[in-house]
Amino acid sequence: MAGFKDPPWNSQGGWRCYITNIIKEADRAEKWNAKGVGFHNEQAKKWAPVLRWQLEKSKPKLVVMMGTKVEKLVKSLTAYGLIKLPAVSRIHHYSYIAFRPEKNKGPMHPERIEAYNASLLNVRKLFDAIK
Repeated sequence: MAGFKDPPWNSQGGWRCYITNIIKEADRAEKWNAKGVGFHNEQAKKWAPVLRWQLEKSKPKLVVMMGTKVEKLVKSLTAYGLIKLPAVSRIHHYSYIAFRPEKNKGPMHPERIEAYNASLLNVRKLFDAIK
């Protein structure tokens, strides 16, 4: 749709983007969320050198953050001078669309999916304007 990956969608390889997590550790979402913002910030600071290395090596023109929590962590790391970013954009995390209601629209509501797809196309337009 937005050209981030060569078709078919389920083929190996063919990515035109680099996907990473700020915090490089696995935890179940409910356990992670229960640990609180202070813990999340400390973990992000601990993993910042790895993220900084990834950014330095991949030299992205645009960083897209998925979700408000990620946006807050990235802003915190930037404010502390732990990472430097090029142009940035934020979209909803796909799980927000898939699992959480928003106002009077439930999970996977067609209008929410349409808006999410439009946000991906907007990321593509922003990237094309930068390069």
